[in-house]
Amino acid sequence: MRTRLLATDLDGTLLTAKRIPHPASAHALKRAVQAGITVVLASGRIYPGVRKIAAEAGLPTHPAICSNGSHVAGDAGDILALTLSSEAFEAVARYALDNDIHLNAYTREHVLFIHETHWADEYLRRTRLEPPLRATVAEAAELGLMKAMLIDHPSRIAHHRRKLQADLASAGARPTESEPEYLEFMDQFANKGNALRTLAESLGFRREETAAIGDYLNDIEMIEWAGISGAVANAAPELIARARHVVGSNEDGGVAEFVDSVILNGRE
Repeated sequence: MRTRLLATDLDGTLLTAKRIPHPASAHALKRAVQAGITVVLASGRIYPGVRKIAAEAGLPTHPAICSNGSHVAGDAGDILALTLSSEAFEAVARYALDNDIHLNAYTREHVLFIHETHWADEYLRRTRLEPPLRATVAEAAELGLMKAMLIDHPSRIAHHRRKLQADLASAGARPTESEPEYLEFMDQFANKGNALRTLAESLGFRREETAAIGDYLNDIEMIEWAGISGAVANAAPELIARARHVVGSNEDGGVAEFVDSVILNGRE
């Protein structure tokens, strides 16, 4: 069956270690667009960040799956917007402040530094963002947040997740991990798989007409829902185990291989 909707993750998938689109992968996605396929960038980044990458890659800036599926931006406005409850955000914020952990919060359009640590410079280097806004916990809680994120050493992430799991579940929130240092919190129904399904339905596409490729734990629901699933070679083992197709790494233009070999040429 012909693919009509193709979703690709950004960091670790379409982007190289320098956090820029791999030229071969960007060109392959443009070929997909020329073939009539709707290409959607699916990321933990907020919409301005996704839009920036799309422009660099020469791709349409919408639709876009943002904030790990909390927000789907369409050409005529939001297709999906699931906000994190203030109760959940305040629980995460208390934990971050009590344990001196870097905490970001995200609206549709802005990154907010709530509690800043030595991770701030590394985060800005990775995302190539302008300096973010600063906000208090109380100020951020009033803004309709798409997600919140703790940043810490990878060896500490599982510990933080265990500590917060019960409080988050009772507050209607769920965690995910988008990089080894990132622990993110969204509404309980927010994930890239649900976002891809919602987008496909809004466009009138069937599940069998969708494809998705990613590299990390926040991509699991997306590739599990898609009709054709892919993982780059550098992906987490949990993702590779669920993917139908494993292609080259992000550094080797694996997305181009997925697009050209699997999507456009129908390799099974």
